[in-house]
Amino acid sequence: MFEPKKSFIELILSGKTSVEKIDDFIDEWHENPSELSLSQFLGLTEEEYAVWVRDPSALPGIVDARLNGQPLNPVIPQA
Repeated sequence: MFEPKKSFIELILSGKTSVEKIDDFIDEWHENPSELSLSQFLGLTEEEYAVWVRDPSALPGIVDARLNGQPLNPVIPQA
């Protein structure tokens, strides 16, 4: 299920997973400790991670911003 060399965001952008699977990736991070922070493991920038922690429902908007090469602010006003 997991491709260790690709982050959650990389897999979403390549169409190999969906935003609904984020909990599976978080579980994987907890079960297999590494030197990566959760944001690094998920492939989120610090800004994206902060927005997602504040509002988990913002994840589709974060993905859309990445897909369209847009900054978060126009897509997610509170970013």
